[in-house]
Order: sequence, then structure tokens, then C-alpha cells
Amino acid sequence: HGRDDRPVVTHSEPRSISRETTFEHDLHARRDREQLSAIFTTLCERVADDLRRKGYVGRTIGIKLRYDDFSTLTRDQTLAEPTDNAAAIRAAAGRCLKRVPLERRLRLLGVRVGTLSRAQGTDADPANAEDAAPGGRLPQPSAVVAVAVAVAVNEPAPPPYAPATPQLPLFDAREGPDPA
Repeated sequence: HGRDDRPVVTHSEPRSISRETTFEHDLHARRDREQLSAIFTTLCERVADDLRRKGYVGRTIGIKLRYDDFSTLTRDQTLAEPTDNAAAIRAAAGRCLKRVPLERRLRLLGVRVGTLSRAQGTDADPANAEDAAPGGRLPQPSAVVAVAVAVAVNEPAPPPYAPATPQLPLFDAREGPDPA
């Protein structure tokens, strides 16, 4: 009862790497489109940075939305080839967004890359990977951010956004009444 002679395994390969942000105030897809687009792009860039830093590429790109009523919705898209490229992740995640209703206000937005494999020519050891941003800098605090690399880890949000990835439209201006 409770005894086992096998050695304890303290490291396992991650199944996915993701970033998600819970907003201080619920954001609306239309009225807060510019802000959401910048946040979305930054999440994609940070996931891509995490993948490269840890030596992975992934084929399945996913999004996670939590609405103002706390219901949560996810959508995934599997790519033909694995990637760690922020623009490719952003494009696939954007296609996932086109398949979700955006009439309700959003509490959380997340981006995930799964179906991971080791990047070619990488000898990075994920067990020794630092949780610092590229260049060893930690992000400056500005909002609550939940970061998941197989399990959730809290850290400060990035500073105000100046994304390196070209901005793409995030949310379509949908027809119909504007919910409050």
C-alpha cells in the first residue's frame, strides 16, 4: 500500500505549449477589436518564442475563449507541417476564430500549439529551459496572465504591445445589434 520500487520520473515531454490572458475587464470583439488583435498577436508571438526556446515545433494550433458568462470554447486546426513561426501560428489561430461566435464579451483569450515534436537541429533540454523571455529578460507586469506549458503557471503580462508580427484583422465586424 503506497510502496513502489520504481524510480520517480520528474520530467516528461509537454503535450502542448500555450499562452492565455484573463482580462481585467471583459472585452467586446467589435468595440475592443484593436486591443484584442494586439493581445492575440502577442500571445502568438510568445507561444512561438516558447516553442523555439524549448526546442519544439507543433502541428495543432488552437484557441481558447472564455465568455462573460464563464462558458469556455476551444477550436483547433492541424497544419500539414509543424511550425514554431509566429505568423503561421497567428494565421492558423485566426482561422480558428472565424469558427466561433463573437457576440458575447470575452474574459479570456488563449493560443495553444500541440502535437509537438522536437525541432530539427535542436539540442535544447526542456527540463533546463528558463522561463525568461528571449534575451533572458522577464516581461514587465501589467495584467494577470495565465501561462500553460502542459500545466498553468502565473506570471506578469507583457508590457504594452508593439508586436513584431504584422497585424492581421482579428475579429470581423459582424452584422446585427451591438450587445452591451
